[in-house]
Amino acid sequence: MRNFTATGIMFIVVLLVVWCGCNKKDNATNPTGGTTSGTATLTLNGAGFSNQTFSFAGVVGGFSASDNLTGIVGTVASATDTTTLMIVFPGISTGTYQFSDTVGVVIVHSTASSSRFFANGPANGQIAVTTYGGVGGSIAGSFSGRLYEFSLSAFDSVTVSNGSFNAFRVPND
Repeated sequence: MRNFTATGIMFIVVLLVVWCGCNKKDNATNPTGGTTSGTATLTLNGAGFSNQTFSFAGVVGGFSASDNLTGIVGTVASATDTTTLMIVFPGISTGTYQFSDTVGVVIVHSTASSSRFFANGPANGQIAVTTYGGVGGSIAGSFSGRLYEFSLSAFDSVTVSNGSFNAFRVPND
């Protein structure tokens, strides 16, 4: 899948809105005293990755009522690279969702010299949501599948395995 649809671009925008709306001060404590940060992990194979595991902290998720989409986002940074994970699926309930234009995973991996953008194609993976709590609760589940690199110079793919998330749910938009 080399073409992005308007819906695919829209769900990326929803994720970025959720991500940008949750700044450092939000990662303190919630009214009940618990932390407001979630976690996620995944393993990548292919396109230069060989069983490389990424662990994300400060993972947040939120629901866009106007788009009827839930977005989850987290970033992990090291001295040499930054990796951002974005997950999108419809509605506010548990269930298993097959990759499509409105269900998917996006990974952006950046180093000092380059950035790589991987996104799902339709029917090449799934997201299983096992917990969908209220605002201040958690959105948890797992994901796996094949993601494709989109760039002007390359077309490659990675396999995502052992993907899991437990995001802190922020207020709806």
